[in-house]
Order: sequence, then C-alpha cells, then structure tokens
Amino acid sequence: INSDFRVLAQAFFVSDPDYLQQLSNSGVQRALPSGESNLLATHRLGTGNLYLLGQYLQPLQSGGSDTFQRLPELGYSLAHAPPFGGPFLLNMDTNMVHFYRDEGFQLNRVDVMPGVSTNVLNLGHVVGITPQAKFREIYYTRGIQDETPFHRQTLWASVDATSRLSRRFALNHGQSLLHMIEPKVVYEYVPPSDQSKVPQVDAIDDLPKKNLLTYSLHSRLLETRSSGNAFNWLDLTVAQSYR
Repeated sequence: INSDFRVLAQAFFVSDPDYLQQLSNSGVQRALPSGESNLLATHRLGTGNLYLLGQYLQPLQSGGSDTFQRLPELGYSLAHAPPFGGPFLLNMDTNMVHFYRDEGFQLNRVDVMPGVSTNVLNLGHVVGITPQAKFREIYYTRGIQDETPFHRQTLWASVDATSRLSRRFALNHGQSLLHMIEPKVVYEYVPPSDQSKVPQVDAIDDLPKKNLLTYSLHSRLLETRSSGNAFNWLDLTVAQSYR
C-alpha cells in the first residue's frame, strides 16, 4: 500500500490431499506435510514493526481436523533502541495468537520477550565483544490436560567475541584482491524449564536447555576490478559447537 504499510497474501488449496504426491514433479512439494495460506499485514512504526497474521494449514501428508490454525496472530517487534542515550540497547519481540482447530481444545498464547545488549565492546581494536540477554515470559490459557491457565519463564544469555584480519594484494591493471578472515566464538546459555504442561504447537513452546559454545571461521576473497565492480571468489564459513 505504501512504504510503511504492506499487505501480503498467499493462498493454497487442493481438492484432493494426494494431488501433489501423485502429480507434482517436485520432490519438495510431494513431501509437504501441509499447504499453507497466509494473509499478512505489516506496519512500520518509528520504534519498530507491527504485524497481523492469519494462517491456515491444509493437511496433506499428516494432520487433520485437529491441526492448529493461527486465527489470528498479532505481534510487535521493537528494534534496538538506546534509552536516554545510554550504553545499553533495548529490544523486544511480543505476540499474541489464538490457535483454532475443528477438533480438540483451542488455545490462546501471549509471548513477551524483552532483551538488552550493548554496542560492540572493542578490546584493543582487535577483538569485539557483544553481550546479550533476553527474558521470556509466556502465558497460556490452558495446559495439555486441563483448562487451568499458567505461565512459564526462561532466560537466554550469550556473549560473542569476533575479530577480523584482512590483507589486500595488488594485481595487474589496477585490480586488487582482498582476503578477510573472521574468527568468532559464541557462548549461549538457557536454563532448564518444566515443559510437561506445555502444548507443543511450534518452536516457541519448545524451550530446551542450552549450554553451548560455538566457534567459527569465516573466510572471504573479494576481487576489486578497475571498473569499480567487485567479484566475490570465496565466501566460506566453518563452524563447530560443543555442549
């Protein structure tokens, strides 16, 4: 509609659930567990983004009348904002969704996740460190076995350390080759939480504990030509995680 307000629609419907499996040439389509129809409206605000989503899943390979539908979901995302011009950056992701289905219980869920971080802290202009923390509170109108409302809380904390090494090589005819290497180490922590009463609808409901250290190496080889254009010869990332 304009640069700040957009509406996107996607429709999917087949009269026979086996239609794609029998007639499609695409292996991805034949393996689809469901067909997805969406109506999404987004509005960009001065402090973040607001969205309204309606989603309907037509079961194909699995599911049926007990499949949860998002009718509707309302959410807001606050971009990194420094309150009072201080050193900390605040952010928040929140959404409210009504899960509807023809058979079985229905469910309302409210997910609030504020976060805090800082700008990159440079140590001797060699290593940049970025700490982050997010606090999640999720409210449910019922559990798996009974209709008693409940809530759960959890924490996600991380710190990453990144460095960059680069060297430029001169070539013929005013061209040059830039080689960049970026080593990175990330530590993430999520404490364990009780999930016995939580209906497992999507990834928000599954909050496994995490005590994870990941290191990676990103290598990039970029050629700058005399015309001013650049060509990327190599963009490779190798990573390994330890629990």
